[in-house]
Amino acid sequence: KRELFKKFIEKLVESYSVSREVLFYANELGVSCGYLNEVCNEVSSHSAKEIIDSAVAARLKYELSYTGKTIQELSDEYNFPSQSYFSRYYKRMTGMSPSEFRKKRQ
Repeated sequence: KRELFKKFIEKLVESYSVSREVLFYANELGVSCGYLNEVCNEVSSHSAKEIIDSAVAARLKYELSYTGKTIQELSDEYNFPSQSYFSRYYKRMTGMSPSEFRKKRQ
């Protein structure tokens, strides 16, 4: 199970801009969503979705802090359906909108 968890994290690091869905990672690893969640909960005490969202939020914080990419560019790069959805997702993950985060960092 630890080996599967390690492979999940590796796949997440290389694909977090492609998908934020557990099903994507389960399919990539050749396991069911339920089994991937079971492994993640057992190894880390967090669901696969929580791990994915945490990794994406951390990467987006980095992008907003250290790149000049616009919110629209990040929304497109991370495959969000719209800039508005991206902003809502980011606010749900971090407690502030992307623009609020950038203002605070400056």
